[in-house]
Amino acid sequence: VRVVCATIAFGMGIDKANIRYVVHYDLPKNIESYYQETGRAGRDGDPAECLLLFGKADVMKHERFIEEKPSAREQTIARDQLEALVGFAESMTCRRTALLAYFGEEYSDGRCDGCDNCTQAAGSRLGPRPTGVETQTAAGPTEDRTDDARLFLTCLGEIVAHSGFSVGINHVTDVLYGAQAEKVRRWGHDDLGSYGAGKRMSKADWTQIGKELVRGGYLRQESDRPVLRLTDSGRAVAQGDGGPVMLAGRAPTTPTGQCDTLLFERLRRLRSRLASEQAVPAYMIFADAALQQMARSYPTTEAEFRRIGGVGERKLTELGPVFMGEITAHLAENPREAIADDGPLFRPTRKPIGDSEYDTLRRYRGGQSVAEIAAEREIKESTVMGHLAAAVECGEEVDIRAFLPADDEPEIAAAFEKLGPANLTGVRELLGERFDYNVLKMYRALRLAQPTG
Repeated sequence: VRVVCATIAFGMGIDKANIRYVVHYDLPKNIESYYQETGRAGRDGDPAECLLLFGKADVMKHERFIEEKPSAREQTIARDQLEALVGFAESMTCRRTALLAYFGEEYSDGRCDGCDNCTQAAGSRLGPRPTGVETQTAAGPTEDRTDDARLFLTCLGEIVAHSGFSVGINHVTDVLYGAQAEKVRRWGHDDLGSYGAGKRMSKADWTQIGKELVRGGYLRQESDRPVLRLTDSGRAVAQGDGGPVMLAGRAPTTPTGQCDTLLFERLRRLRSRLASEQAVPAYMIFADAALQQMARSYPTTEAEFRRIGGVGERKLTELGPVFMGEITAHLAENPREAIADDGPLFRPTRKPIGDSEYDTLRRYRGGQSVAEIAAEREIKESTVMGHLAAAVECGEEVDIRAFLPADDEPEIAAAFEKLGPANLTGVRELLGERFDYNVLKMYRALRLAQPTG
């Protein structure tokens, strides 16, 4: 078998009409490149196959490349193109439909019966379906989400009618969620009928719906900027004529570590209610990791609750009583589970650091100061400190004495002893916010890291 390999496909295989197989070992930079590169296959008219190998590390690599672009506009365009490509790679819809929609065309058949999503009989997340037919995707069973799709499309229509211009997915999501974003207020979109109509779901859910509507051909997204346009099928759904619109059902969040799962779900419901009442994302109340820690250690006193990750004085005062009350109520109805780990305990990741972090580390080890690195790389000093902290957490050696005098260590050690290694926020507050957050992360990694095995 004759194989041609290249880092960039420009010009590769242009003199070969009988290429039977094209493999992308990682993500191209945009859909245009992917379309051009896969187009080398089967130009003689015979069947050919294309395989794209895709992982999150590819996205991170491209994001680092984007950060190095000199122009803010170039960065914006590159990020939009990367987001479109990632959406295409993760899509469960017909690939041909998605590709044509990206380039402003509609595929009337709906299924090509040639791509992986069509031939594996997995069904599409989105797309016209006969009423009553259930499908199964790789992401789980689909369900009729026509009402959600119609609300998103209607909201976009209200925005265009009110302002005379269109917007992107994130802005529609902000309007539906009732966010107090500056652009929402400036453009008067907080006066629209659909403003806040989608509070029952998270912003992430609405963003995913918007992406799926683009992939399914109900919306078209311009390639040079992330502005949405209704297609004929999308307009029909918005007017109540199209559908049903089938999407994958939302998977429930499950704890990733050992904990009392019944209490975890109870705390999640409490968090969801509080987030809805305060009109903020759920993670602004507490992250899942904090809820898992509560579901392991059962904190019912202020001293115990202070050891939960992310708990400072404000959260202790405003959220502590209600969450401790919920835990107390749970223990009154259920036995306390015997869980040895009352963590989470901090352990170093011991994984290779990213290219950007390594570049900062290399410069620092070469004798450059934080300020010099920030100036040369055109990044903030806080970003440099974040890179160094990430390097330490990945097992790299950095002399913490440059940032933390030895005389200060006993005070920091006492704060971590009191609040635990998970609660950096509380430790920093307890120390009067005199120490940089990233310096505390370095200290924790160097002095408190527990052996991994």
